[in-house]
Amino acid sequence: MTNIESFKRICDKYKIADSDILSISEIGQKLNNSKKFLQKEKLRSQFRTVISQYSMETTDSVTLGIIFQKINITKENIDLFKQGDLSNEKLFESPSFNLENEKKESKNLLRNIVIVFILVSVAFFFLFRSCAASDEITGTSDKSYLQMAMEVGCTSSNSDDKKEDIFKEQYENKWMTFVGVVEGIDGDVLSINCDIQGISDVRIEFDDEKSIYEIKKGTLIKVKFAMRKIGGCIESFQGDKGEIVQKDLSMSEMQNEMFKK
Repeated sequence: MTNIESFKRICDKYKIADSDILSISEIGQKLNNSKKFLQKEKLRSQFRTVISQYSMETTDSVTLGIIFQKINITKENIDLFKQGDLSNEKLFESPSFNLENEKKESKNLLRNIVIVFILVSVAFFFLFRSCAASDEITGTSDKSYLQMAMEVGCTSSNSDDKKEDIFKEQYENKWMTFVGVVEGIDGDVLSINCDIQGISDVRIEFDDEKSIYEIKKGTLIKVKFAMRKIGGCIESFQGDKGEIVQKDLSMSEMQNEMFKK
């Protein structure tokens, strides 16, 4: 079956109005002559809008989408088309449709899609690496909680910007070892009070929550962890990769750790 015969069959099957037949053909001709990608997408959208009102079967809508650029129905030849006088197919063929150009354009479109896909994949790769790198542990700090709090904590006399700079340089993503009183256990997160006043100073996430399951509130504890987020007057400092170094410390042991030089 030729393109025009297929077009006629679909038009007859769904009783497509004359005005819509002309619109479909006109859109197809404009699409053939258009060079801009966005303009072509706009025309394809117009084509889909026209045929959407006819509730076509998928196979027919796909067929129509393939051939409508090849059809040239005008006010001059629509009567012959409706009568089924299709003997001279050239009367209904698009003068501007070029199959080779269409193939070339499809290849170019596919190539552009592949390029965009590769670029997006590369961007995600580097974004992932960047995120992963931000969690890397970059060293160890031997400072106590009280020493850190004097520099970047709530009572520090430094400006907020300077606190952030000091934290990023000296504490963020570094191993730290603090002592404190257990204030709470919530799943895999342990909250400890490191200055024996106020509320929880540090919240530490553990890879295995079973490692803190048996710990009781009020326990004097020594914990190693990776520092991640600065705290303040309201929010606690936050870390992860927690490891219990020692539990059930004596008060003298805790004081020695708190005030270590």
